[in-house]
Amino acid sequence: MALTEQHQTFSNRIQRIERDHGIGGALRGHKRKGGTREAVFHCGVDETISAEQMRAAMQQARGQGAAAKRSGPLDMLIGLPLSFAMGVIGVVLAWYGIFFYTGGGTASMLASDSMMAMGLVAGVAVAAVLLLRLLLSSSLTAHSLVQGLGVIAGVALLHNAVHLFPDHWAMIFSDGWVSQVRGLTQAHTILLPGLSIPIDTLL
Repeated sequence: MALTEQHQTFSNRIQRIERDHGIGGALRGHKRKGGTREAVFHCGVDETISAEQMRAAMQQARGQGAAAKRSGPLDMLIGLPLSFAMGVIGVVLAWYGIFFYTGGGTASMLASDSMMAMGLVAGVAVAAVLLLRLLLSSSLTAHSLVQGLGVIAGVALLHNAVHLFPDHWAMIFSDGWVSQVRGLTQAHTILLPGLSIPIDTLL
């Protein structure tokens, strides 16, 4: 009689373990080993993820990534002018870098070989723009084509700003550099390698 009660008590405990397997511990299965029955228990919370849950999580992650990449109208309205301005700023930084490295020889390079000088300025400007993009690290500055147009516009047109505001540029560079730029270029022109086109003729 006592043996039967013990067996019933043990069976009740096994049933409770199976019923509460997701919280405390679970009887996950049985296997025979050496002719005896061996119980295999799993302790802790069951963290098994089904294939459907995995696919749903991946779809949600892809949707969030696509939403982050999409630019709204406001982002475009701000990002495009900002990217263009970065290209022009890159040209100014290139001018200053070459000016500092050569000891003020940026303008004299333009006089000796305009194609080489403008190509050098454009190359250094592109490097400066890439550095600015790394520093800012914003989706607003990820418009590479517009930044390239800003570099081209800066190389071709920025000398006009030196003609308009010589004193301000002299504060950044030097009076001699400003005098050289104004002597080698003409105001209100588009500067191309070996060619200067008056803006008035295009209007």
